[in-house]
Amino acid sequence: MLTKPEIMRKVFIILTFLAVIISCEYDAQCVPSCSIYAVSPITYSVFPATGTTLSLFDDDISGTIPIGFTFTFFCNSYSSLLVCSNGWLTFDLTNSNPSYPGQSIPALLTPNDFVAFDWTDLDPSSGGIITYTTIGIAPNRRFVLTYSNVPCYGSSILNTCQTILFETSNIIEIHCAQIGNNGSTCTQGIENSNGSSGQWRPNANASYWTVSTPDAYRFELGALPMPPTAISGSTLLCGGTAETYTATNMTGATSYSWLFPSAWIGTSSVSAVNATAGVSGNLSVTATYTCGTSLPTTLSVTTLTAPILSISTSSAIICSGQSLTINGSGPGVINYTLDPIGVTGSPPFLVNPAVTTIFTLFGENSAGCVSNNSASITVTVKTSPTVQVNNGFICLGEPFTIVPSGAETYNYSSLFATITPTSVGVHTILVVGTNTSTGCSSDVAISTITVNSLPNVNLNSNRQIICLKETTTLSVSGASTYTWTSNASNATNLVVNPLTTTVYTVTGTDAGCSKSATIAITVNACIGIGELNNESNRIQIYPNPSSGFVKLETPKSISIAIYDTNGKLIYSEKVNAGNHTIDLNSFANGNYFLKTTDGLKTETNVILKQ
Repeated sequence: MLTKPEIMRKVFIILTFLAVIISCEYDAQCVPSCSIYAVSPITYSVFPATGTTLSLFDDDISGTIPIGFTFTFFCNSYSSLLVCSNGWLTFDLTNSNPSYPGQSIPALLTPNDFVAFDWTDLDPSSGGIITYTTIGIAPNRRFVLTYSNVPCYGSSILNTCQTILFETSNIIEIHCAQIGNNGSTCTQGIENSNGSSGQWRPNANASYWTVSTPDAYRFELGALPMPPTAISGSTLLCGGTAETYTATNMTGATSYSWLFPSAWIGTSSVSAVNATAGVSGNLSVTATYTCGTSLPTTLSVTTLTAPILSISTSSAIICSGQSLTINGSGPGVINYTLDPIGVTGSPPFLVNPAVTTIFTLFGENSAGCVSNNSASITVTVKTSPTVQVNNGFICLGEPFTIVPSGAETYNYSSLFATITPTSVGVHTILVVGTNTSTGCSSDVAISTITVNSLPNVNLNSNRQIICLKETTTLSVSGASTYTWTSNASNATNLVVNPLTTTVYTVTGTDAGCSKSATIAITVNACIGIGELNNESNRIQIYPNPSSGFVKLETPKSISIAIYDTNGKLIYSEKVNAGNHTIDLNSFANGNYFLKTTDGLKTETNVILKQ
């Protein structure tokens, strides 16, 4: 068994080993360097703006200004500097370019070897004050450069900042009370003598930024953080498509920052990012450690142009059951797809949506790139009514009324809802319903009307003129069943013995259709056998029934009177012995009473106009 001292010794050895490993890992990721600066936010605190006042004009550079001590900047030592009116100082005493607005750091263009608190277009000749001074005692002296209320060019937007250079530590601090922007890019940061390396305040590298609440940042020498060793992901893709890029996971890295070419969309603080492609260029990623942020690792990507589509339709509002045409176009497109129906080919596309639908058009060009713009159109579908109609059977001469349902208004092929067919057979009426609130019409509904013929009812009598107390037989034919109005019978042969002149009516029915026929049986007193048999002494009336004209033969002069069934006199005339014609064409069809008298004897006959 191990003794307690032996156990403690082994624990010490293990802890020492782990510390060496951790130290080696840290050293492997963060290598000390005089050319690497770390930037971090600090508490805002400024010195009074005292010392020498600089009189600078717009886009002006000062003469040589002594720092007051030796200052090391990106591994080089300096004792003097120049100040530019546009918000920066430089250790390059040969620089004569008051460049503005702020460039992106790093950049090979002049100026280089600079410290910029707000590199933009400032104009101290329009206001404000610029001072510099060296304060403190060695080895802790400070060079202080102060811009107080210096306006942006051509505006009243003011800028107040103080830049401090520290002896021995070679720290740079920038304290800003306010920074405005008049539409030019601004930069806050530092850059080495050849423009190959630099560091900048977050989100202030050739961008549009401002300061309204006082803040401060420190730039100090640090370790050289190791950048990610590689980026994996597609280097050739279509614009607008998504791709996942992954950087090598670096030991000790606390976060990652991705930077993309123009028009790319994507952000991530970890080693992987899902991005939507914009234009071709270099994407990059930096790793952040406790010692600072690494230089970027880049990957060159080429994006192929995706087609931009347009979409149109013949009508954005239709009624259900209708079709419409969707068209579209895009440069270089060789194949189109219309969603959500998934039809492919070339426009135009004929569609008939049942409900309101958003149609989206996609196009693929010869490079295999699919459009990614929103080429969509909404087609609104209004509900069309569904019309139902009634069918039926009627008899010839009867009216039939169509009773539709399901819509607000209706149109008929017969013009009217009620019709009276004039022929036997099957008749069809087309009906279309419309909802006036939507303007949508139904499909055609068909009303079927079957018209049956009326039976041809024939009513005859073996004797149409009889004497009182005599009988006669009425015979009917032409239908299936019969109904007599003057007798509760349905016989086809009916024996009658009227006491007075009587009109008999029978209704025949066949296949649900009925028609009536009438016959008048004239009853005479028949006084005397000689008179009864002497036809030459009788008044003859024929034909009866009549369709228009009635012949009357009389052996003597008589008076004629015709009455309707209500007893109203509608015709009268006096005629001599002989043959006469009575015109009944102006009379309505029906039964009439014809009364004749010679002054001594009166006789009444029933005549039928049909």
